[in-house]
Amino acid sequence: MTAHSETGQEISFWTNHYGRLSSDPFKRTHRVGGACAPLASAAHKSLAASLGYRHRQQYSHGKVELAERDNVKHYLGGAIMDERIRNFFSRSHLFDEMVTYQLAHIRPHWELIWDPEKNEYTPEEHSYAEITNNLIIELSKLDPPLKYHNNEDKLAEYCKLLLKWDIKKVGPRWIGSPYTSILEQGGFRDLNQKELCLAICGRIKAALDRGQLHFDDMEESHRTMLADVIAVTLFHRSDYS
Repeated sequence: MTAHSETGQEISFWTNHYGRLSSDPFKRTHRVGGACAPLASAAHKSLAASLGYRHRQQYSHGKVELAERDNVKHYLGGAIMDERIRNFFSRSHLFDEMVTYQLAHIRPHWELIWDPEKNEYTPEEHSYAEITNNLIIELSKLDPPLKYHNNEDKLAEYCKLLLKWDIKKVGPRWIGSPYTSILEQGGFRDLNQKELCLAICGRIKAALDRGQLHFDDMEESHRTMLADVIAVTLFHRSDYS
């Protein structure tokens, strides 16, 4: 989503995770008080300066863009959402089969129904729809890590050092135990699933960078791995009462 000036020029707020201008920006929505904030054309530069932005005029596309220099979520209390994250999961035919079906023994209503009007999965009793909706919102507000494997490695190191699992990393892979089991057990020491969520966000960003804009369009092995990491995260957020 974007804001518009008095002259109808489109104003968007974005950055990539390198903190530089990008020809394929990781778009963000500027929200204040839960609503898209319209900016007067004469005021957008002063607002940009106050938020730590630098400004450029993009004449070729006829729009004014404010590029994020600092972490704008610090200034706006985290009230920014990347709609590409929500769209990544919308109307998926594979998500519930690959993710929530794994957790059907905990919540039997594993099939999810997308509500196009509310742009979310329809909450149902004994379903993961609401938890999934909340996770998507959380992911949309995160800055994708440069190397998401580092976040997953922290969980594996917990299994190796504290649980004394006979596992080791060979090249980019951990061997000695199924990777999903490593993430699941390591997740018990992951407060609020911080490392898991960052890993998910990083994997989604990697897919977007490859032009895979939807969960169903991902390369199969990457989609399977992402589905497993999401399933582990939802498992740790399950209410067993």
